[in-house]
Amino acid sequence: MRRARALVGIAAGVALLLTSACSGASGTTGGGGGGDSEAEAEAKLTGLALLFRGYDGGDPEESQALVFVDPDDGTEKTAIALPERALDPMVPGIPAYAMFSEDWQFFVYATPDATDLQLAQLNADRTAYEPVSAITPQASEEWGEPRIQGDRIWFSARTQAQGSPPSVRVMSVPLEDPTSSPKQAGQLPAGEDGKPDPWTLTPDDALHIREQVPIAQMTGQDGSSLTVRKNGEHLMNATLTVGGKQWQSLESAPVWGEGGIIVGPAARGQAQGRPQGQDGGASGGDGGAQLITLDDSGQGYTTTQLLAPGDGAVVQYAPAPDRDAVLLQTDSTWYRIDLEDGKASQEADFPVPHDASLDGYPLVAGWAT
Repeated sequence: MRRARALVGIAAGVALLLTSACSGASGTTGGGGGGDSEAEAEAKLTGLALLFRGYDGGDPEESQALVFVDPDDGTEKTAIALPERALDPMVPGIPAYAMFSEDWQFFVYATPDATDLQLAQLNADRTAYEPVSAITPQASEEWGEPRIQGDRIWFSARTQAQGSPPSVRVMSVPLEDPTSSPKQAGQLPAGEDGKPDPWTLTPDDALHIREQVPIAQMTGQDGSSLTVRKNGEHLMNATLTVGGKQWQSLESAPVWGEGGIIVGPAARGQAQGRPQGQDGGASGGDGGAQLITLDDSGQGYTTTQLLAPGDGAVVQYAPAPDRDAVLLQTDSTWYRIDLEDGKASQEADFPVPHDASLDGYPLVAGWAT
């Protein structure tokens, strides 16, 4: 069904060795046990992970890198080269936060105009992600939108039959055996523009297609109203209306998990990190960000201000693995916000770095601790 490069078998063995050697490293969703030696601690990749398209003034297609920076002051700690043209610099909203394995050992991508997927692995000296496997579909299919979650690679598979509208499915393959037969997770319906609806995954590895999930509405004690879409126990989309102003979850952002979700002003549009404009209209708003948390009943909620209106509107964010802090980016500044007992405190801020992409800034890939 597919062609595989000869490197796949070698990659599996190297992957096992690297995974064993780096078992102390933790990813963006937590982990990492106690008792690490000083050498193991130094070997960990930690910090705010940003994906540059045009790193250090380089070409946005040829000079791409994953850079870990200090979450308190933005100082660069580690830079890892990515394969050339791994991500299109002219496309906003690419979910870079979903393209790396939890231990940062693997990176999955689809080069612009390609029909197949590429799996890259962190090399031994941690200076580059090097391609190790091509995951190639049948001639009648195009594969794209690759992500890594858990122990699987997820992607969309588009089939175009002559005289028929395209069919798009979400598929997955094991990370340890990427050229095996894919497993179907669901079918993507076509939107009003004929393009397939966007999709994401819940922390439980369930496929989430926004328009296939019913909405629920509730009213807050302060007179606000909340419209949400839940998938299992997880809040996936939300619109908060308070004082005539609407706040909405972001179009492309990490899932907070369970009953939490971050919202920003609804008037920011549809690009990367911009509120969705779904589940309600948009009204004016200058800036800020809020964390919505459902109560245990699932019928009530509280809001916690993360950014004040004067701080600017949230563009993208990276939650801490334990959700006890969050890093939020506005157009000009990254803010570190610590969370404790339902209260938020701003602990640090630093200027947003820039790259040569259409967005003008690097994509968030996660927060590793």
